[in-house]
Amino acid sequence: MNRNSISSRLRAAGFTDPQRAARICASLDLEALRLSPEDFAICADPDRALLALARLEKTLPAAVPQMFAPAGGTSDVSGDTGVGGGAAGAGGNDGNGRGGGGGTGGEVGGTSGGAGAAGAAGAGGGAEGGGAGDVDGAGIASEAGGQAARQRLLAVLGLSTALADHLARHPEAAQVLLAAPRWETSGQAGTAWEVERLAENLGLPETSGPAAGGAQFSANLARSSGAAIASLRARYCSEILAIAGADLTAPAAVEVMPQVAGQISDVVTRTLEAGLQLAQAETPGAEKTRLAVIAMGKTGGRELNYASDVDVIYVAEPRGQVSEAEALHIAEKIVVRLAQIVSQAGAEPALWALDTNLRPEGGRGPLVRTLASHLDYYRTWGQSWEFQALLKAWFAAGDRELGAAYVEETRPLVWQASQRPDFVEDARAMRQRVEETIASQDQELHVKLGRGGLRDVEFTVQLLQLVHGRADPNIRQSNTLAALQALAEGTYISRQDAASLDRLYRWERCLEHRLQLQRLRRAPLFPTQEGELRRIARAMGEMSGPALAEKFRTVRRQVRGLHENIFYRPLLPAAAQLSESDISLERGAAFDRLSALGYRDPRGALGHIAALTRGYSRTARIARQLLPVMLGWFASGPDPDAGLRAFRILSEKMGSTSWYMRELRDGGPVAQRLCTVLARSEFLAREIPELPESVAWLARDEHLQPRTFSQLTAELEAMGERRETSLEIALAGRFLRRRERLRIGLATALGVIDTETARRALSQATHIAIQAALQAALREAGASPAQARAGYIRTRRKDNAPRGEDTGMNTGPRGENTDIGCQERGNPRGETLEICVIAMGSLGGEESGFASDADALFVYRYGPEKRAAGPEESAFCTEESAAGPEESTSSMETPVENSVDPQQLASRTLHFLREGSAEPPVEIDTDLRPEGKQGPLARSLASSASYYQEWAQTWEKQALLRARPIAGSQTLGLAFREVIDPHRYPAAPGFSAREVTEVRRMKLRIEKERIPGGGRATHHVKLGPGGLADIEWTAQLLQLQYAGQVPGLRTTSTVEALRAAAQAGILRAPDASELIEAWQRAGAVRDARFLARGTGGPKADYLATDPAELARVGAILGEPGREVNEHYLKAARRARQVVERVFYGQEPHSPTALA
Repeated sequence: MNRNSISSRLRAAGFTDPQRAARICASLDLEALRLSPEDFAICADPDRALLALARLEKTLPAAVPQMFAPAGGTSDVSGDTGVGGGAAGAGGNDGNGRGGGGGTGGEVGGTSGGAGAAGAAGAGGGAEGGGAGDVDGAGIASEAGGQAARQRLLAVLGLSTALADHLARHPEAAQVLLAAPRWETSGQAGTAWEVERLAENLGLPETSGPAAGGAQFSANLARSSGAAIASLRARYCSEILAIAGADLTAPAAVEVMPQVAGQISDVVTRTLEAGLQLAQAETPGAEKTRLAVIAMGKTGGRELNYASDVDVIYVAEPRGQVSEAEALHIAEKIVVRLAQIVSQAGAEPALWALDTNLRPEGGRGPLVRTLASHLDYYRTWGQSWEFQALLKAWFAAGDRELGAAYVEETRPLVWQASQRPDFVEDARAMRQRVEETIASQDQELHVKLGRGGLRDVEFTVQLLQLVHGRADPNIRQSNTLAALQALAEGTYISRQDAASLDRLYRWERCLEHRLQLQRLRRAPLFPTQEGELRRIARAMGEMSGPALAEKFRTVRRQVRGLHENIFYRPLLPAAAQLSESDISLERGAAFDRLSALGYRDPRGALGHIAALTRGYSRTARIARQLLPVMLGWFASGPDPDAGLRAFRILSEKMGSTSWYMRELRDGGPVAQRLCTVLARSEFLAREIPELPESVAWLARDEHLQPRTFSQLTAELEAMGERRETSLEIALAGRFLRRRERLRIGLATALGVIDTETARRALSQATHIAIQAALQAALREAGASPAQARAGYIRTRRKDNAPRGEDTGMNTGPRGENTDIGCQERGNPRGETLEICVIAMGSLGGEESGFASDADALFVYRYGPEKRAAGPEESAFCTEESAAGPEESTSSMETPVENSVDPQQLASRTLHFLREGSAEPPVEIDTDLRPEGKQGPLARSLASSASYYQEWAQTWEKQALLRARPIAGSQTLGLAFREVIDPHRYPAAPGFSAREVTEVRRMKLRIEKERIPGGGRATHHVKLGPGGLADIEWTAQLLQLQYAGQVPGLRTTSTVEALRAAAQAGILRAPDASELIEAWQRAGAVRDARFLARGTGGPKADYLATDPAELARVGAILGEPGREVNEHYLKAARRARQVVERVFYGQEPHSPTALA
């Protein structure tokens, strides 16, 4: 054969050194072995497989000729399926995810012949299952079967040096690879036939077997101990060889991983049984004790790896009249010998360690205890992690009756454990401690214990089982994947999450299996050496080592995310503390619990519970899980009855919507937070059902953070593109306002944001609604979308109209009708009409509360024709959202056919803020405009400038301190600020003493007026002493006096003005702190009362007096309700003292002397 040709074929098959491989192939004569270079492509490491094959060249074909026989050749393999043709007996399910009750038959390819039809030879003694025969009964070897066997052989040799070594010692063991894989598992503990087969291998008389009950068997077995141990170990490796061959050639290894782990577990437990009988045969007096081996951990869950330690606990009882002490002493000798049989150095390699550290008292406790001693320990001293470990307990070998009793007696303790104090917290701490045992350099590599590793899945599943399993026997499974499926079916975890965890866990277990198969030793770390990484990548079906490393990182990240979302659910600690009667929601017990929790109407609450849990839908089943815990969460709020009632309304509105209940169960703090806000706030209880997706915001604090104005503007623009009518555009803005008010309300009620943040966000929510309404009015008048966003429209003029901006007012004593006269003259041809909304009052200061009025005025101007808005002419306050390039470079726009009336634009803007019932209206007060209600709704820039220069009164200049453009033309807004800045921030000689006195007198008149609502003035948080008005007027007076000289005072914000005054030395720092604290406290109380009541109105500005409402307000503020008023009044009194000194200039006597 051409050397270059064979080398290229070998390279294509994955050999890293094709030249050396070609030389080995030439010496081997691959054709004689019925192999080709392409056959090695199945190997994880073709070079390793070829070297191992060369090592076995002389012995393997002779020991297993049928594997390499040509088509039509004869074969000597006995049985009709090759190895161990016996079929497993039918069995039931013992409730722990295991088959049981049937006879034991074949595993992979029937590798455990024994009780069924005899199979091919294992190891250490030739054929174990029967004599020579033919593969298919006709003496004709199957070509396909031989090729499949060779594939299994090469796959094993290409990965596992340990199994290659086994074949070198026992080449006849390769016969187990001849049979086609069978993925049945027995689900049973070891039985006596294992030892009978050992006796057969050792040539002991059949009549002396254990079934005969003769002492001669034990004596013969004891004399042959060394050979028996070697045979036992060799047979174990042969069976692992069969499993590995099937595993490594499975079309979808991830799919058969549970069966692989189950079959390994079967082999281990059978080996335990055989080893135990060997140990008993060697131990004098063994008949005096009953001894059972209890499998724990992965052995108990029947999910063992290829190289796991085997976790066991031993339980013994005296037989007959033997004393307990003697029985335990003998039992201890037996189990010590058992450990030596499976793990001590010998003629055949040790199998695995028997780990007994899960026994009571761990390494310090006795190896063997009686059942009563075990139970006494667990009932008295057992720790949370020990009950978690007992979840996996299962009888493995020895006295079956005693083993079953152990499992039966300890199982109730497992399901009661979650009621122990801090059980869930202990489990979480245990997971953290496990992670901390990993060396820092291995944190990201540990497949089993690291973040996102196997333990994350196992701990997650076990915690859910332990919390919910006491009320649901269906999830009491010891196998991880069986438990995961049961949890999904029981609605304790979403089907999607369960499927993801199942898929990811299988993949990580497959990875762990391949790492361990190399040497049949534990290999917990992901490989970093290039050769091993490449080998494992090929074994996992990945294209390259780096691809496997990236997938490992991805899988770990996904596992960790699911683990954190489920393992740290707030629901779990609360659910763990419930009694069984609490969980059951049985009517009588539920009534008593509701009464004890403080529900005022337990019968009504029972009606809500019945409505929420009625039926057998997945939603109702999740509700039955959640409600026992949520009832307590509602009760921790000020009004549990209202909270439960609101929850029912919300749930009925959601109907069978799939995500809703799932979000409550899986969404971290969502359920608890929902209970909190529903029991605190009438406003939120009313608004959440109108926007159910808001429930999902409760999952994370960042979802509750108010959206920035640029985000809202971008969202409005995107929504506007999908709206056809002007009203729909306006409604989009009002929707955004409603949505953001709800978001801000949730964040406020949960303490996620402070008062300043909330008020700024509430103001911006109203801004976006006004912006949308103005755009709607412009679009209705004929403006393009780009023009409307930029706040202008092109309009035609009458033929006799002059060109240029209108020049202002026709002078009169107060400038009456100036703008109307201008409109009567018409508009210049080809000119644009710009319009801008100026926010005033708390809206202008970005200090709006939930119940604040919205004050605004309109300003406009005509200008020369312009192109569509570019970045420099975008809508006010939306620097990020400029017109696109195709708009900013467009040609001249076509003006609308008719002239546009600015008054109509303003009127339509207000109309769009009110029209339509789909969204709440936004009421705008325009009385702060020049001339108030007598003046035009919209005023030109020139007219406004003339008015403020000639006619503005002191209070109007004071009102301008809060003026801020918020919608429409940005350039016009900036121009308006230039007009008003000299009036609100007067330069030298500044604000006169006369004007100061005028401001003070005006404030006194307001104080003397009857406060709305007729309540006590000291309890009015807006107009009362030390309230919002006191502090705002104080800040504004300082601005009027000093802003001309102190730039920091040129702000519309009260708090910023006070801070700037303190920084400039105008206001003492302690005084500024007192004022700011009182202002924030007053705003917080006012907003909290609105949230609690769900409505505004005159009475909402007073401190609450009703105890129930005070409890709600206090809960929102995070303090006892009885302390809310006291804290406010103290802050207000201190603030009033500062106001009297700073605003009224009086120390310390009453400001009324100024009157």
